[in-house]
Amino acid sequence: MANLSDIITPTNIVTAESTTTMTNKTLVAPALGTPASGVMTSVTGLPLTTGVTGTLPVANGGTGATALTANNVVLGNGTSAVQVVAPSTSGNVLTSNGTTWASSAPAAGGATSINGLSDGTNDGSSVGLGTNALANDDGTTNKSTALGTSSLTANTSGYRNTAIGFESLLSNTTGSNNTASGYKALSLNTTSSYNTAVGGFALRAQTTGNRNTASGYQSMFANTTGANNTAYGMNALRLNTTGNNNTTTGIYSLQENTTGGKNTAMGYKALTVNTTGNANTASGYHALLSNTTGLTNEAYGFEALRGNTTGAQNVGFGHNTLYTNTTSNYNSAFGAQALKNSTGTKNTGLGNACLFTNSTGTNNTGSGYGANGSSGTVSNQITLGDANIGSLRCEQTSISGLSDRRDKTNITNLPESAGLGIINALRPVTFNWDRREWYDNNTPDGSKIMLDWRRWKAHSGLRYGFIAQEVQATIAGEKCMSDSNIVSDENLDRLEFAPQHLLTNAIKAIQQLSTENEALKVRLTALENA
Repeated sequence: MANLSDIITPTNIVTAESTTTMTNKTLVAPALGTPASGVMTSVTGLPLTTGVTGTLPVANGGTGATALTANNVVLGNGTSAVQVVAPSTSGNVLTSNGTTWASSAPAAGGATSINGLSDGTNDGSSVGLGTNALANDDGTTNKSTALGTSSLTANTSGYRNTAIGFESLLSNTTGSNNTASGYKALSLNTTSSYNTAVGGFALRAQTTGNRNTASGYQSMFANTTGANNTAYGMNALRLNTTGNNNTTTGIYSLQENTTGGKNTAMGYKALTVNTTGNANTASGYHALLSNTTGLTNEAYGFEALRGNTTGAQNVGFGHNTLYTNTTSNYNSAFGAQALKNSTGTKNTGLGNACLFTNSTGTNNTGSGYGANGSSGTVSNQITLGDANIGSLRCEQTSISGLSDRRDKTNITNLPESAGLGIINALRPVTFNWDRREWYDNNTPDGSKIMLDWRRWKAHSGLRYGFIAQEVQATIAGEKCMSDSNIVSDENLDRLEFAPQHLLTNAIKAIQQLSTENEALKVRLTALENA
């Protein structure tokens, strides 16, 4: 053995004749030979790649083996002798008996096809996977697919059906071309065909309805025999039983419809409480939200016809149109908030906020932005434009009214007092507008008169006309003019004067003047000839 004094520092030598344990010592090259005996603990710097022979014990992290064959697997627990396992035959796997390992072929008997599974079936045409899936299929070329416990379990001869989910198409026997995907989707369907249900409980209660499409959790949940319906969204058409030809898209849309048919709803809660109403169309968030039995209504826009319950043949186009209407019929509103507050019937509003103030008035027509009647309760009135409209023009003709003799009775001459007497009593004036709505406190003081001037600067802001209160006082004593609507006081806050209604009086006055003129001409001629 080499002189260890040359390679070990500090001294405490190892000899072949004695046994000494070296702890925490550093060994330096040259390489060691084979020590006779002894255990080296926590030794660093030992060149294990050269000069070392023998077997390193398992307890010291060795294999306990003198040699290893290529590709063998070494198994051990760190204390006892290791086990060396050879790979053996190609395709083998390691198996254990609880103590040792061995290389062996895979156990025989594993399923190699769907039919080899305890819950699978494949007849060459139809495929089922899941407990009782396609359990009663007649084995003919039905071309059906069932995936899930009890899916299509009752199917006998129904063909081209697809069921995915627990108890999907559970009760189907002879129905064909159905697709169900979701927990208990179409689970009660028996003989109906061409249905599609996607979502848990979708079309769950259907028995014999055909050609329905439901997509969404509990969409068309209660449908039994209703046909040709389409529903997209959670709870869409949820309570429909026998209603036909409905189309809805949106969560809760047409949710409570039972027997109503030919309805179309698009939007969150559109037509959500409709039960038996037919032929309604709603497009927009909360459109026709409250409709129950109303028929043939059309609502387009955010909360259009929101409050309608039983009203029929109403049209609302624009957000909040006919918002307040509940039971009234035959209204048409086009433009945001048109007829928003109306509950009357036969009204037509065309324009943003048109007839906005109408409440119970009926048979009114408004056209133009903010065109409102003289009051919210007035009826049978036509309004063109808002208060800023300064003229009404018709390029080719004039507005006319019914005047046929065949439609009149009790025809008498206008009283003499209604001619010159009325005309002479009127006071034509010029003025500037100084409207109360221009002021915060509703008390004009003339400080905003320039607003009117700017609108009509070509006329220096001056207008001409009459004072409604004065005209009202002038005609008060004339019985024949009491119903003439020359001055309208339906809105006491805004008296309105219709000068065109004085045309008859003006003509009467001209006739009186003409008569007087002719009499004067006769007298003048007589005087000239005297």
